[in-house]
Amino acid sequence: MRQGPTQAELDAPTKIVILGTGTPIPDPHRAGPSIAVIHRGESYVFDVGAGSVHNATVARYKYDIPSLYPTQIGHVFVTHMHSDHTLDLVEAAYTMWWRRPHGLAIYGPSGIAEMVDGMHRMMAPDTRIRMSGTQPVQNPDGYRANVTEIESGVVLEKDGIRIEAFAVNHGDVKPAFGYKITTSDRSIVISGDTEVSPELEKMATGVDILMHEVISDTGLARNSAGFQAYHKRSHTPASDLGRLARAAKPKLLVLYHGLYYGEPESRMVDEVKATYSGDVVLADDLDIF
Repeated sequence: MRQGPTQAELDAPTKIVILGTGTPIPDPHRAGPSIAVIHRGESYVFDVGAGSVHNATVARYKYDIPSLYPTQIGHVFVTHMHSDHTLDLVEAAYTMWWRRPHGLAIYGPSGIAEMVDGMHRMMAPDTRIRMSGTQPVQNPDGYRANVTEIESGVVLEKDGIRIEAFAVNHGDVKPAFGYKITTSDRSIVISGDTEVSPELEKMATGVDILMHEVISDTGLARNSAGFQAYHKRSHTPASDLGRLARAAKPKLLVLYHGLYYGEPESRMVDEVKATYSGDVVLADDLDIF
């Protein structure tokens, strides 16, 4: 476990707040995968797993980051359409929507517009009741999300931050994306769910921080042959991640969204270090980098 953030980390123009490090398996200590990049006081959130919006609220008060309050989160970037990465999308868009200054901007692969349309249909009774009753509604359009279905390339560039999507290999899930975030003081790659690929290595080469999913080699070996084959086409075993990091040479490798399959969490770093000698840490919810 890391020590609390340093003052330098809190004061940095660009900082990373870990909103969730978990998996599809419910964990009382880990929300679903979600990473917030804070730049010049604005939040850019990558994936919104279950519990991540609650953790954003915790981080808002714990670290005094106003833009992590749910009504102030302006941008969400989805890596792929699996439920463990999207379950809190409705919470991000609809928490106190009537006080939102503007609707949430949502970026994601093909399918994200269909998901958001379904979300609006599901929540229609709520919006109808609030707008037809006596409750004051500051912004009747606060729940209306602005959706962009993305392809590889730059998806947002504003106020000194550049966010680029790149294709990753996540088995049957196509398309799936990772993201590279570049600011004046930081370069960050968020892998999303993926196996190792040349494109990922290229995007991650020389970055300040590589945030990467991981699966325990030892834990994976306990699975059936079918599950082992599935995971190897969809995720990154620790030893493969070590080899990727050795080639890409990030200044810091941060592990998140880890599948352990019964192995102690602390062993994951050791498994990566078997093939990588650089700096590597295992992220916990609410860590700051």
